[in-house]
Amino acid sequence: FNTPLNSFITSDFGKARTFNEKVASYHSGTDFRAAVGTPIYAANSGVVKIAKDRYFAGKSVVIDHGFGIYSQYYHLSKIEVKVGQKV
Repeated sequence: FNTPLNSFITSDFGKARTFNEKVASYHSGTDFRAAVGTPIYAANSGVVKIAKDRYFAGKSVVIDHGFGIYSQYYHLSKIEVKVGQKV
């Protein structure tokens, strides 16, 4: 697997999310800083399972890499793949 873009990480996987001075949850992804329109690449080959605008995640793509492994891409400025597409 490769990183989807060469950029600064703004929020690491597993980072505690604190609200009112109490840990409420843990971050289940890795967030990267990028300018609007920056190309994002699949972390590995697979099949697109979700490619749509979602309420909290915004424009989103989910890729099935097989063996129960998925990568998820949220808060995209645009979607350039379709469900079922091999990437």
